[in-house]
Amino acid sequence: MKKSALKKSQRLRLAENLCADNKTRLTLLRRKALEILLNAKTPLKAYDIIELMRDEGKRVTPATIYRVLEFLLDSGLVHRINALSAYAPCANPQNGGRHSLVMFVCSKCKKVEEIDDDALNQSMRARLDQLGFSLQEGSVEMEGECKTCTVSS
Repeated sequence: MKKSALKKSQRLRLAENLCADNKTRLTLLRRKALEILLNAKTPLKAYDIIELMRDEGKRVTPATIYRVLEFLLDSGLVHRINALSAYAPCANPQNGGRHSLVMFVCSKCKKVEEIDDDALNQSMRARLDQLGFSLQEGSVEMEGECKTCTVSS
């Protein structure tokens, strides 16, 4: 996953501020799920997050974690990587909810790179406008091999 230049503590503080600006709360459970995703080297499935929380003595149900993930998605703090049925933290949540439209997913190691390119995003949005298509959510996920996996093959 593309890591933000911000440290984890700064990203958590940013998440709290974004939630406060939106008049929502980053509860302890929401914060913990986000923290788990920030610590992960690859995107995690909901059940992976549940298992990691259990390892720390927290018992959460699948319904609860899916509600937490939905909140984090709606808040622009995480992305759902459909190719993996998993979740990854947003590399740039402070961009006002304008998310990257392109994600590269390594089919071997499952690493995800979020492409935060304003020109590319604007071009894609302009084309969608020309087609009369209103994008509600989504991204283009491109699968291939990352440089590390290509070299080791």
